Amino acid sequence: MATNAGLDASPAASEGAQPGPAPLDGVPETLLIPLAARANATRLHPDLGFDDPQAAELFARVPQDAGRFLDDRSSMRGAVLRAQWFDQVARDFLTRHPDGLCVSMGSGLDTRPARLPLADYPNATWVDVDLPEVAAWRAALIAPTDRVYTVAADLTAPGWLDRVDWPAGQPALFLAEGVLMYLNADDAEGLIAALSQAANRCAAEMELAFDYASPLMVRFSRRHPSLAKTDASFHWGLKRPSDLARVDPDLRVVGVGDVMRRSGFGPAAFMAVYRALTFGRRFYACLHLARRP
Repeated sequence: MATNAGLDASPAASEGAQPGPAPLDGVPETLLIPLAARANATRLHPDLGFDDPQAAELFARVPQDAGRFLDDRSSMRGAVLRAQWFDQVARDFLTRHPDGLCVSMGSGLDTRPARLPLADYPNATWVDVDLPEVAAWRAALIAPTDRVYTVAADLTAPGWLDRVDWPAGQPALFLAEGVLMYLNADDAEGLIAALSQAANRCAAEMELAFDYASPLMVRFSRRHPSLAKTDASFHWGLKRPSDLARVDPDLRVVGVGDVMRRSGFGPAAFMAVYRALTFGRRFYACLHLARRP
């Protein structure tokens, strides 16, 4: 695997590194893209004020070359902006519900509990859910902490929610950062419907935050500079948030994050043109939804 000096590549990928978990491919491999962005944010984008020392440590230890994505500076900046948006959604939720449940679906090697930090909310619980091969990476690379546990599961398989301890009446926040666009339409919308049904069973307030791609972005996902370095591609696109009414009419939009607007002149200009041509639709955005019991 190619490496570069300093933080431009993962030193663990160099000759003589200790063996680690099995290499990832396909969609799981894409976790390296946001990891590279978070680990190098202070150097590449100091104006964003984002610092994730734990990501830098993981970047230096992962057994695959995450540094090969760093030349896609626009995506690196966008991934940091996206992380900041999701951090703020989680922080706001825990401020309102300090005893709440947070479930990070497809969390990869994200270390959001440390960034919040979760220690400020001693009665909250955090659950990271990801595929077994990714959960193995988390177990090997991230030390366990109190009130944070991992569920190894396929989000598209029935029954994974039964493994999450969600007491009746407990407010819950579900996060899906860089996840749903990799699922097909039936699986993505089925997952959202399953969360709503579980919230009904628990008679609990539920919030959901995820980023989504437009159908056009899905169509051209293999041309994405970073994604093209993996075998993954997008499958689910959302034209507008109101389309989710067919999945659950009780979900209401409480926030939208426009990451592209701050990702550089090119992405911002493209977004502006796309919105003008599609009567206000977004090429890509982050969405925060909520429903009451």
